[in-house]
Amino acid sequence: GGLATTVKHDETGLVLPERSSPQAYVEAIKKLIADQHRYKRYRSAVREMFDKERSWEVSGKRLFEIIQSVVDTKTN
Repeated sequence: GGLATTVKHDETGLVLPERSSPQAYVEAIKKLIADQHRYKRYRSAVREMFDKERSWEVSGKRLFEIIQSVVDTKTN
């Protein structure tokens, strides 16, 4: 979960290499601020991903399916 599974480089955001310098983060943020089209593309992509995969409705359905499979296993 978390950022590692949510942020896909250049699809839903920017992922910098592990141990990147603070300056690398500053530069990445500056580039993103300067490129509103890219920012809006990331924003739309992450919202779509959230609605399809991470919303409370989706999470609730997955949890219900897990519970139902446990109950079915115990009753059979």
